[in-house]
Amino acid sequence: MCRAERVTVATLALAAYARALTAWTGQRGVLVGVPMSGRETDEQHEAVGFFMRTVPVRVDVPAGAGTRALLGPVAEAVLTAADHLAVTFDEIVAEVGAERSPQENPLFQAWFNDLTQAAPPTALGGHPAVAEEPPTRWSLFDLGLYLSRRPDGGYRLRLVHAADFWDADTAGDFLQACREALLSVLGDSEAPAASLTPAPEPRRTCSDLVRAVLAQAERGPGRPALVGADGTVTYAELADRVRRVGALVRERTEPGRTVAVLARRTAGLAVALLGAWYAGCPVLLVDAEAPAPWRREVLDAADAALVLGTGPETVPGVPYERVDRPLSTQPDAGQQEFAPNAPGHLIVTSGTSGSPAPVVLPAGALPEPLAWYAAELGLGGDDVFCLTTPPAHDPVLRTLLLPLTLGAQVRLPGPGQAERPDQHLELLAGAGATVLHLTPSQAGILAAVADGRVLPSVRAVVFHGEPLHDTRAEETGRLAPGAALFNLYGTTETPQASSLHRWTPQDEPRATVPIGRGTPYRRLEIVTASGRPALTGEVGELVVTGRALSPGYLNAPGRRAGTDLGDGLRRYPTGDLARRDRHGAVTLVGRADRQVNLGGHRVELDAVEGAVARLRGVEHCAVAIDPDHPGSLLAWVAGTALGGTDELAAELARTLPRWQHPAHWIRLPALPLNLNGKADVPHLLRELKGRRGESTTDAPGSPALGPAAGERRDLARLITERARSLCPPGRELTPDTVYFDAGMVSMSLLQLYHRLVSADGLALTLADVFRFPTPRALAAHLGRDTTTITPPVQAPRREATPHSAADERDARRAVRSALRRGRQNKR
Repeated sequence: MCRAERVTVATLALAAYARALTAWTGQRGVLVGVPMSGRETDEQHEAVGFFMRTVPVRVDVPAGAGTRALLGPVAEAVLTAADHLAVTFDEIVAEVGAERSPQENPLFQAWFNDLTQAAPPTALGGHPAVAEEPPTRWSLFDLGLYLSRRPDGGYRLRLVHAADFWDADTAGDFLQACREALLSVLGDSEAPAASLTPAPEPRRTCSDLVRAVLAQAERGPGRPALVGADGTVTYAELADRVRRVGALVRERTEPGRTVAVLARRTAGLAVALLGAWYAGCPVLLVDAEAPAPWRREVLDAADAALVLGTGPETVPGVPYERVDRPLSTQPDAGQQEFAPNAPGHLIVTSGTSGSPAPVVLPAGALPEPLAWYAAELGLGGDDVFCLTTPPAHDPVLRTLLLPLTLGAQVRLPGPGQAERPDQHLELLAGAGATVLHLTPSQAGILAAVADGRVLPSVRAVVFHGEPLHDTRAEETGRLAPGAALFNLYGTTETPQASSLHRWTPQDEPRATVPIGRGTPYRRLEIVTASGRPALTGEVGELVVTGRALSPGYLNAPGRRAGTDLGDGLRRYPTGDLARRDRHGAVTLVGRADRQVNLGGHRVELDAVEGAVARLRGVEHCAVAIDPDHPGSLLAWVAGTALGGTDELAAELARTLPRWQHPAHWIRLPALPLNLNGKADVPHLLRELKGRRGESTTDAPGSPALGPAAGERRDLARLITERARSLCPPGRELTPDTVYFDAGMVSMSLLQLYHRLVSADGLALTLADVFRFPTPRALAAHLGRDTTTITPPVQAPRREATPHSAADERDARRAVRSALRRGRQNKR
């Protein structure tokens, strides 16, 4: 190939090196130091001495360019650099104004050395010779790539790195990226895709899940299926109720029409879900505690024909039936069957326009993932699950439906029990729970209030819904010392388990725990913005390909639904940014859009922003995740007639579910705009970072948002006002009210903690908020003087002039900083 392109193997290796460097850093150009011979005269060629000179070679890599496209430009760049050997290193440093330091080279920190001039000899003086590689004791630069020849005529790449720059594992990933970039010129796939196992025949659907539950009733009719404060429902009783609800649904509507279930953590949720499926109707899960206008929008979007629930409800325009009391209908003996690709259930997400966007899942979406998941964790009829996940979110299908298909027991929390961490722990301990499904935030809250308590019966903890960090896994391991810990990945559109990674204390320390390598029925791919497979370690969009993915959305025409590949396969770009290591494990690093996960709920920031913009008095606004507290939202508002924090929060609570509420409101005279005329959120976040630790987050000269402004003379009053803004509408909270009695839940207290620390600078721990359950008790613990934590204000980054010396220096530093992040991600 090199002969055909009329380049050397060294040019190919340097092109691959430059491509890997730009892929890892996101820069479009890099400076690489390349040593060249400085021998110019015949005398110098005959002399013994060191005449080597290292010249900086600039390689520009256009977006989406492959390695083959770089061969010509790289060869030209090397020749151009060779033409300027007469210019000394010191002259270059002086000309570009580079800062000299004993810690680093002023021009470049990446080095490439071509040692291919001759292959190692196989014999010396008639004696066989074997090439030996002495151990590397130090590195001249952050990175050094050495190309040499082997005695057999082949070539060898060796990467040398500074020990304080990267660890061996990160360096191994980068060397693999170089190898992939090099081999790509031969047409080899840069990241070979895993193959999928054949689909099981016949294709199973949610009808088979109902049959599995009914079969458990035949095998063990007296076994407890659902256990709660209201009593126990045996498998026989569950089967009877499912058949009766199926008959009711069949009377009130026809197969194929959507049946909505107002979801609460009760036995009626299982009865309604299975009963609707028994009648051949897809199920729409709706949070029963969400605001009535939002629920109305959801029902309209899904064109629900019937609503099932477990309490007195008023659902205008749609027939409503309760399933938590005896039904007069006779059990229906005939079960309606689903086609695999027919709609099976719908999960509600927030659309970018602010309207709910139900995701449609096929009837074949659940059986294969749930069966694989149960086998991976070794789940069975002796396990005990606790229904503490949100009742209208897709994890409920793992915590409620899956155990019932296995003949296991599901414990139901009492009202508010899952939201109160102490009671949550008591529920898990008293039930003898063996399997936990938690978001990392929930796990952190439980660990914070455990106070030495452990859960000895738990043998598996599955994290979901948010990125997992190794420190959180370690905390949870201490809470459940006998448990295996798993990090699960699966979006609403790629339901249940699309990947699973088991974390152990022996894992390499890293900031974010991997999500795994995919499953037999789902393949994970990392794709760059140009559409090509990402190199090892390169950040790109995570794409899931496999069976039983969502075909699309209702009421959200602008949302992408993936590509139908035929034979039951779909390809879905998730919007998650990720990277893959050389072993194939995928780690999430962020989002490509403004979609976030809050407490396991998926939220569109544009939807929240739209709702805030419609509040009275708001003329301009912006919404973002708090970078210091990823479980909380920030809202910036500007307007001449704004109400206080309580008024804004209360008005928003009438239209949006609780999990979409900002924890922190910041009022400004005006919002800065970017070049597109939109609110400049990065600028707002930089300003906030600089102001944190001050007595108020209101901008200088702007009116205060409530009693937190000015001097904080009354700490109890401050905490009361902060907490009051997080209470549901209509609930009262005084300095002596227990937070939970005012309708707050554990996620609300997590938001309160973030707000008191970030906005108000109070020195407290997450456990303090739970240990001292009223504003006055927390104030007494903290003391009347509000000790503040003042972080250093970071100077804004200098904007460099293009092609200036400062620009080149900043570019070098940006590359070095970006490469270092690869190491920091593993801490």
